[in-house]
Amino acid sequence: MRCGHPTSRRCKRRRGASGTKGATPLPLPPPPIMTITSPRDVICVRTRDVDDKVAFARLQNNPRLALTRALSGRRSLRKFALVTLINEYLEHLLVNGEFSLAARETTRLLGVNVTLWERWMYAFAKSSDGIFALSSKLPVRDPKLSSSLYEMALEKMMLYVELENGDEEKAELFLRR
Repeated sequence: MRCGHPTSRRCKRRRGASGTKGATPLPLPPPPIMTITSPRDVICVRTRDVDDKVAFARLQNNPRLALTRALSGRRSLRKFALVTLINEYLEHLLVNGEFSLAARETTRLLGVNVTLWERWMYAFAKSSDGIFALSSKLPVRDPKLSSSLYEMALEKMMLYVELENGDEEKAELFLRR
């Protein structure tokens, strides 16, 4: 059988994927999708990407794992914002009372982002354990925070010391300033 090509006299038609004459093979999917075939079914499988792993960790209420997965694949992260995952993780630590771990993680996660430092200083200041845990981790340069934030931290620490010593009158005077 000739294929009709003008330069070839003996060329035979190619058989399709199923082995029958004239059948055209199915187009292959892009590389991240795999196909599994059986005599009765064809199954397309997509490999997991970073977004899938982060979404699964969030579904299981594990913000630490979600953040770890996002940090390990931050270049291919598309559906989630890294700042949102950082905020969820630190919020989770504060709600569970893990102030020292949260304070240690702030230096690594917040880096030089002044707005995040400001937001989390106020969150830590709501609790005496939080502000004391964060006090040794506050950056003094790179980034240099505004002086009002450092003053707020000192005031909160002094207030909590006054309350701890039982001097509610001094604490009340301190609050009026």
